Amino acid sequence: MGEAKDVRIYITDDHGVVRQGLRGIIDDTPGLAVCGEADDGRKALNWLSQNSNCCDVVLLDLSMPGMDGLELLKELKRIRPDLAVLVLTMHNDDQYAIRVIRSGAMGYLSKECSGDEIIEAIFTVASGNMYINDILSGIMSKMLDSKSVEARHQLLSDREFQVMKKLARGDKVTDIARELALSPKTISTYRTRIMEKMKFDTHADVFRYASIHRLLD
Repeated sequence: MGEAKDVRIYITDDHGVVRQGLRGIIDDTPGLAVCGEADDGRKALNWLSQNSNCCDVVLLDLSMPGMDGLELLKELKRIRPDLAVLVLTMHNDDQYAIRVIRSGAMGYLSKECSGDEIIEAIFTVASGNMYINDILSGIMSKMLDSKSVEARHQLLSDREFQVMKKLARGDKVTDIARELALSPKTISTYRTRIMEKMKFDTHADVFRYASIHRLLD
């Protein structure tokens, strides 16, 4: 029998110190190896599109320039459905988490978790299994909650949901456009769709709804 191959991990995060820390944890663990890294969602997609067979697990940050983590996840599952994606994020946002899991992520970790948990999660998803921790267990329970399923914001596309949250927090159209690398006109179009789908009349309605459904956390 041949020697077991290392699990190859691709790291995505826009903070160099985070990537360095993850690389250190992985390099110190027998059976794991880093195959590449990126600080930008678009760069990650370009590399993985050409080298997807060189990777077993993607450690995915949700907030990145170029292309956010949720968009990247959907593209990765389209080009290679069997690729294990493990989300590692600083955001404690159940609604985003639900969308991430529905889009095909196999685990959802907080950046506050320990190195040991990251390693355990990597080996778990690399073997084809979901990594179910307390965070994900709670998220999956909410996915089965009929009230969560019936919430109006579930009618929004992922981009519309993203824009709605930023509007609810008081971000200006120009600021949202710059952050998402889109034109102000495009953001204004999203805002119009959101107001129509959600049956909002004023910005206060957006804020009130987001507060009630805990979308501002």
